[in-house]
Amino acid sequence: MKEKFRTPVYGIRCHYGAWWIGGRFEAITWFGRIYFNCSREALREKLRSPELQRTERHERIHMLQVRRFRTGYMGFYLYYIYYFFKAFFRCHSWMKAYYENPFEREAYSCEGMEDYTESHWREYIGRS
Repeated sequence: MKEKFRTPVYGIRCHYGAWWIGGRFEAITWFGRIYFNCSREALREKLRSPELQRTERHERIHMLQVRRFRTGYMGFYLYYIYYFFKAFFRCHSWMKAYYENPFEREAYSCEGMEDYTESHWREYIGRS
């Protein structure tokens, strides 16, 4: 039977071996699951580490953002892509476009807050 991984605080389903994420990123939220760019053994260790809680909260904020859309994941991903490319065409840098995305701004700004329960991503549009 395949081993199932879940985050320690919120119980979010996790997957390992997501080579397609790229070297700069540790994890990505995709349709309510967290995909990690690591091996099964490394994920097992990550899930025990206290540093994981920050990543878990960051990815959970993306899940809270999805709830703000009546169309769920499709609306979220369309807006995410829109804001990403809007920033990219302005600054011509993939990483700057990523960090200027209001969804990422909110997630990075609030990942240290343990009691963050509702997304306010629109407040992060246009912030520098």
